[in-house]
Amino acid sequence: MKKFFFFAVVVVILISASFVAYGIYLNKMSDSHIDTMIEARAVRVNGMKVSYREIHPEIIIQSAGFQAGKTADVVAQIGGTITQFFVTQGQMIKRGQKICSVENREIALQIARADTDIAKAEAAYLQVSSEHLRNQRLTEKNAIAKSELESSSARQKAAKAELESAKIQRRQLDQQSKLQDILSPLEGYTVVVYQQAGAYVSAGSPVLMIGDFNQLVFTVMMQDYLIKNLAPIDDSYSMLLNTDYLSAKGLNISFKSGFDENFTINTKIKSVSPPLGESAPLRNVTMELDNNLALLEPGLYTDVLLQKKKTVRILAMPVIFPTDAKEHEVYVMDSDSRLALRKIKTGLYNSEFVEVKEGLAEGDMVITSGVEGIEIGSRIDVSDVSMEEKQ
Repeated sequence: MKKFFFFAVVVVILISASFVAYGIYLNKMSDSHIDTMIEARAVRVNGMKVSYREIHPEIIIQSAGFQAGKTADVVAQIGGTITQFFVTQGQMIKRGQKICSVENREIALQIARADTDIAKAEAAYLQVSSEHLRNQRLTEKNAIAKSELESSSARQKAAKAELESAKIQRRQLDQQSKLQDILSPLEGYTVVVYQQAGAYVSAGSPVLMIGDFNQLVFTVMMQDYLIKNLAPIDDSYSMLLNTDYLSAKGLNISFKSGFDENFTINTKIKSVSPPLGESAPLRNVTMELDNNLALLEPGLYTDVLLQKKKTVRILAMPVIFPTDAKEHEVYVMDSDSRLALRKIKTGLYNSEFVEVKEGLAEGDMVITSGVEGIEIGSRIDVSDVSMEEKQ
């Protein structure tokens, strides 16, 4: 009886142990299955394949002060009081157009005295000429000495010289009188009017400034990486403007994003200092704009988009980081469809794409978004935005 009892207990224990072992097995199998499912699950992210593209390198100049390419101060040639202005600030004027009049009362008095001097000189000349003519007749009749004739001839020549001198002085005063009308030395716009009607000006005083706006220039302090994005320097650049500007033309106007490639201004880079061959973090860059259509006016402009006209073929990826640094780490999809980090070096760029010089090859998938919270090595499923771009 005891043997049977012990046998039953052993059987119960073995059965219980079997259930426990089976439960442990099931738990392990379940955990393994969950791990396998997690491992097999791919996180959806966005990306774009690295490919060769033709781009126009470009930069944004945050602030640029446009000035007339040629300016000239118009000065008074004689002293006097400005009686009237015939132009206003901002007005287009032609070469030789009258700007203002200056009244010099001293010249008027000098002209009056000169006219009196001429009248006296003419009377004196007529008198000595008459006397000389009389002496010539008397000499022919041997009524006077020859020396007296020679004396009257000398007096006639002296009187004639005085008359000519008075006339020359009068002509000089006429020229000075004409200088009372101040004329424009070139074609352009009045930039600044320095004086006003009623003001007294001395000879050499500036009256106003004229600017030739067919060409505008500006100089800007630029970071080294910006100007190098436009290198090599040539004459082939475009400034892209917001078309809204055309309906709101005026001084000190600002324009921002929304550029239209159909409205461009031809631009030249005149100088870069220090030259690109020298190491420097900042460079002074002077540019010249072709403004022969008179669409632009001097003033302060912001967010100026400057683009190289010539295209450059590059191995390109989308811009997903600041372009001032040339070394970056980017997320990529590795050969096993997992998230990885890759060190790269970059070069030229525009607003959409940047050149890959090292670290990536054509066809590599760069992750552009959706990696927040995902660990390196996680399996990913990439939605190729370059395919959407083609569509």
